[in-house]
Amino acid sequence: MADADVLARQNNLARVEHSPVIESPSDQQILAANEKVTGSGMVIPAGANVLNVKAFGAMGDGVHDDTAAIQAAYNRTGLIYFPNGTYLVTSQIKAPPRKGSASSRRIIQGQSTQGVIIKLLDQCPGFEDAQQPRSVLVTSWGVAQAFRNSVRNVTIDVGANNPAAVGLEFFASNQGVVSDVVLRSPGPGHTGLLLKGDNGPLYVKNLTVEGFDTGINASANQSATMEGITLQRQNALGMLAGNKTFIRNLVSNNTVAALKASGQATSLLGAKLTGGQGGPAVIVTGMAFLRGLTTEGYDVAVEHKDQQISGPQITEWTSREPIALISDVKHSLNLPIQSVPQVDWDDPKHWVSVADYKPGTITIARAGTKPKQDWSPALQQAIDSGATTVYFPRGQEYELYSPIRVRRNVRRIIGCEVGIRSDTSAGKPAFIIEDGTAPTVVLERFDSMYGNVHVKHRSSRTLVIENMVLEEVDLAAGSGDLFVSDTCFAFLNIRGNRVWARQLDMEGSYTDAELPLPRPNVRNEGGTLWVLGMKTEQNRTKIWTAGGGRTEVYAYILANRASNPQPMFVSEASTVSLNVCESVLRNSPFDVILRVIDNQKVTDLRHNDAPKHGPGCSIPLVTAGGR
Repeated sequence: MADADVLARQNNLARVEHSPVIESPSDQQILAANEKVTGSGMVIPAGANVLNVKAFGAMGDGVHDDTAAIQAAYNRTGLIYFPNGTYLVTSQIKAPPRKGSASSRRIIQGQSTQGVIIKLLDQCPGFEDAQQPRSVLVTSWGVAQAFRNSVRNVTIDVGANNPAAVGLEFFASNQGVVSDVVLRSPGPGHTGLLLKGDNGPLYVKNLTVEGFDTGINASANQSATMEGITLQRQNALGMLAGNKTFIRNLVSNNTVAALKASGQATSLLGAKLTGGQGGPAVIVTGMAFLRGLTTEGYDVAVEHKDQQISGPQITEWTSREPIALISDVKHSLNLPIQSVPQVDWDDPKHWVSVADYKPGTITIARAGTKPKQDWSPALQQAIDSGATTVYFPRGQEYELYSPIRVRRNVRRIIGCEVGIRSDTSAGKPAFIIEDGTAPTVVLERFDSMYGNVHVKHRSSRTLVIENMVLEEVDLAAGSGDLFVSDTCFAFLNIRGNRVWARQLDMEGSYTDAELPLPRPNVRNEGGTLWVLGMKTEQNRTKIWTAGGGRTEVYAYILANRASNPQPMFVSEASTVSLNVCESVLRNSPFDVILRVIDNQKVTDLRHNDAPKHGPGCSIPLVTAGGR
């Protein structure tokens, strides 16, 4: 790089005045910063005690350098809140190292996507060499222990003349989301969203990428689920799906190819790809399932090896011949897909804090004689107070020792990223969803990993569960619809209900005592189940569909046990369509990929008969039943 350019960058940086930095603000300083937040958007009550970056010294005026103040906040875990403003940065914001693991539990929450702008200084030192890309924000890296990292409702602008700039390098494990985010490059810029390494499962929704050479590099080894993606003005490629990537509703307006699917598994459901100036809209070199594509301006819709599939529309296409068991149906089930219901964000005056009520005490024999706080009575009083939103302030973990009945006016219970745990000795459910005034109830944003949290749906209302970890979700016959996003749990019981899930992580091994038919992770008894991006490991049967149920799932299976003798999926007198990608550790794949039981006849798709990818299988489509 020319000396004049280096000098210009240095002079540009020298003119910026730094914001003050408060490394460890007091609770009073955090409260004062939160009390000043006004306006619309995602406003959280001051009593939630969230980590407001302005309490750490950030100015948000677009003039002062807020890098050090933001970094001080990002060194902490929990909900890190950005009020509306433009936050000028001059270097990388990066989560601190975590000894023996990966940085985790850092949740950036902006007041609004358009109102919160994290902006890299134009012509910034350190971002000049496109051969050495550098990310503006890095959530984590390394091993798959980056639990719960999230970025929500912000815009990241990488500034002008920063060709090395990557907007967001996102890394999360099991549960973590990029939601309602804009990544922008006035030009030039390297990559908008970067997902690499032993990364995922994770969820990306409502993401817009403007500019950059490559809009998205989705190469997360442990899978990425994406929905509502908009790509504009990329110079080289809209999106690279370089590993296990499940995508729905992709909109691209680009002269270059919108998508290159080079990974072990790419599923694309619904895409509008416009702006082409010849060439292919989609390039497939790996395993892919495509459905509902519309293209405009491209010579061909899909280029696959020596094949060219013309457009402008593709109803359904697979890179390998579909497999049909017990019928000749070789197309996906194509279940109706419903979007997650949106529940309005309440004004803070309609929120009530669990901490406003007094917890009870309980003595558990296995825990000794020392009484423990039981927040169940306080939570129940908060729910019954008449408020529409119940929240949990930062500052402690909340233990629950009796059932919680979700009723009356409450329509959102939000954890504000705090920890909750339920009674593991009695196995009591933490939440029972009952009838109330709101047609939809949202349960979200709890750090409940290993918390043994149970949910029982006993209402005709719609239930939305997002951004948390559970033990079990049990749906009674006749209960309302369930929507699940960015959530982990071991067991789901469906009894004729309708369920839509995005980024569902399911784990759990069986014991020898459960043989020969251990409990599956999901039992779909006569219901309708649609899953975009199911990642699961350990050796249980993943989904057992019975009683005329219908299941459509796009899944990544990690066979990480030394023995996997149970069928991966079972269809019993039901209809299923599966998109399955399996990775194998310890040289033990699932022997049976899909078992079909129909009129007492058993038909198996065995591992040896399935398309392979290394020691695992890679199947763009397998069906059982249907018409």
